[in-house]
Amino acid sequence: MKKSKPPLEFTIPIITALMALTGSVLGALLVAKLEQSNWKERFQIEHQKTILIKRTELIERTSLLLSNSSLMEALETNIQGHIEIIKINQKCLDSIKVEPCQTEIDHNLPERLGRERFSINSDLSSTLTLVSVYFGPKTREALKAIISDPWKSNHQDRQALISAMAGELNSPPSPPMNLLD
Repeated sequence: MKKSKPPLEFTIPIITALMALTGSVLGALLVAKLEQSNWKERFQIEHQKTILIKRTELIERTSLLLSNSSLMEALETNIQGHIEIIKINQKCLDSIKVEPCQTEIDHNLPERLGRERFSINSDLSSTLTLVSVYFGPKTREALKAIISDPWKSNHQDRQALISAMAGELNSPPSPPMNLLD
């Protein structure tokens, strides 16, 4: 027995329906692919924007903190001076002297100044750690020059760090360095 061909009137609508189905599936796939690509681009732009904002904040914060070196020296001098005054006063009180000793001394002042110094040191330490995470090799190299004692580093080394950070503001991020190296 011979199979008969379907009439032409059924073939054309079936072929048209298959072509329409294929076109809509391909169109949907193309739109999905383009949307995925668009989403990736938006994500990358948002990521770069976030890094740029964070880097700008870190430059400002680092600059501000490193400008506190005179304050840190003054805090240390005041702490040591006040400790000496307390020791002298204690010796005076311990000895039998006719002349009066200075008794109105704020014994808590060194502790308060020490806490302020600790707070500034902690803030600088965390900031420099973030600098090593968010910036690249030039900044990390400049950071090595001041990391051992930022308060005693010279002005040129501190300025070199800020300049390196500004130079790498728009560069892509790289893996963080180990500050203990």
